Amino acid sequence: KDQMEAAIKWFKRAAYKGHAHAAYQLSKIHLNTASPHLDYSNAFKWLKNAEQANDPAISYELGLLYENGTGTKQNYEQARYYYLLAADSNHVDAMYRLANIYEKGLDVNRDVAYAFKWFKKAVDLGHVEAQYRLGKLYSTGDYLAHNYNEAAKYFRQAALQGHSLSQYELGILYKKGLGVAQDYMEATRWLKLSIKT
Repeated sequence: KDQMEAAIKWFKRAAYKGHAHAAYQLSKIHLNTASPHLDYSNAFKWLKNAEQANDPAISYELGLLYENGTGTKQNYEQARYYYLLAADSNHVDAMYRLANIYEKGLDVNRDVAYAFKWFKKAVDLGHVEAQYRLGKLYSTGDYLAHNYNEAAKYFRQAALQGHSLSQYELGILYKKGLGVAQDYMEATRWLKLSIKT
């Protein structure tokens, strides 16, 4: 406890002198749910002070706080702004969150093509949830033309990483023979895996 108090003291001194990464460390302390220093408003304040570092991790954290209304008023426009800053610097989680906002039309005109662009970039960097979401976009055909081959490809990528919803979806594709050769044994295997994970 004494070490944490000393660290906070030194981080504050550095942050007040303009050291952005010290402010970022203070925000992380205040965002830690296991910390007795949990304080979302202070976390937001220190993240705003750290913004000058132009660090994609800081931009991403600010985007999360704005998106969720944590420590500040919920503001999707600001969330999009900070996610885009981070995504343009290859922050994979920011890419996913930005795509999610546009796919769902959260306080912005729904733009599935723009969402697809960012989901695809996140997929290219191995983001499991983005793999699942692309699989869903292709399998439902609601916004993209049905393409079960592509759906199976993305579901498989995520399923192999233990993503249970993707395992389930892949099992259904095998059961119905959509995008893959119909194979009841493979269907059963993936469906059972989806229950275990």
